[in-house]
Amino acid sequence: MIPGEHRYVRFAITDRAARLRADRGGDEDQWSPSPALTPQWLRAHRDEFDVVHVHFGFEGRSPQELAEWVATLRDLQVPLVLTVHDLQLPHAQDQRRYRQQLGAILPAADAVLTLTPGAARQIRWEFGREAWVVPHPRMVPLAMIQAAARTAPERIRVGIHLKSLRANVARACVPAVADVVGRLRASGQPVELTIHAHPELRDVTFPRYDAPTLEMLDRVAAHDGVGVVWHERFTDRELWDYLRGLQVSVLPHRWGTHSGWLEECRDLGVVPVVGDVGYLAEQSGAHTFCWDGDAPDRNSLHHALSAAVAEAARGRSVTAATTWAGHRERTDRGSQQVHRRIYQSLTTIAGRG
Repeated sequence: MIPGEHRYVRFAITDRAARLRADRGGDEDQWSPSPALTPQWLRAHRDEFDVVHVHFGFEGRSPQELAEWVATLRDLQVPLVLTVHDLQLPHAQDQRRYRQQLGAILPAADAVLTLTPGAARQIRWEFGREAWVVPHPRMVPLAMIQAAARTAPERIRVGIHLKSLRANVARACVPAVADVVGRLRASGQPVELTIHAHPELRDVTFPRYDAPTLEMLDRVAAHDGVGVVWHERFTDRELWDYLRGLQVSVLPHRWGTHSGWLEECRDLGVVPVVGDVGYLAEQSGAHTFCWDGDAPDRNSLHHALSAAVAEAARGRSVTAATTWAGHRERTDRGSQQVHRRIYQSLTTIAGRG
């Protein structure tokens, strides 16, 4: 499983679908290119797996390296399964290299999966492949979802997390959201905005250091009801605690396909707001705004954020949280069954070969 140590894999597949062989040890750097994406690793570990399933991380290999890796799978008679999470890579402005990487691996896959019907249509149109649609799994423990009821809050806390300003993060989203929050506060609504970011952004040696962005954050932080918090990368537990401290989360993504962050919001009772990119709205049913170039359209952002604030103000009943947990449990079980059928089918075919 590439990558093997990821919550998506843990909940969407699990040992109910197959005996999983991770691509690396738990003590290895999970952000470096997977060692399993090399012909040498495949040959050295051939007796440890029957199917290779790739989710993401292959952008660390060149298109030529991926073509050689796929050829090695064919030589070893190992079926390849690909789940397409990203048709646009969030980490790059120029998508040409990533499209070449997809072109090396997607047409060669013995089975293709994706998360939304819209992405499946795009895969069919661009690559001529039919993809199984398997909804995104839950991203937090089931007990935490069951406990994610929320009383009607006295104040609505809106959050934007810039992380480390990866390529698809639109900086112009911050002052636009701050402006809408200011207007909501002026109308008497108890709304606050907190912007989180990783402290490495303030390090002049950091590759994405950007003085104008820091100046913008200083200006926005001077607004009434707005704060900026610098925090190191969250652990899973810290992320969940952060989200449970919000009522609304705005994703400042200028492009993308799907989002695990949206799933965590839904699981923990946070109301998400997203731009009209990729299949985020189809994936989550989030409140959606339009883009005007690289900045949000102010009118549609005001409409989406106002609707999200109104929804958050109603809270989330115990019944709603329990119902959602039950839905998650059923859809995750269905996902595990789909994966098991695909793996069994491919290994049966490979055995006949």
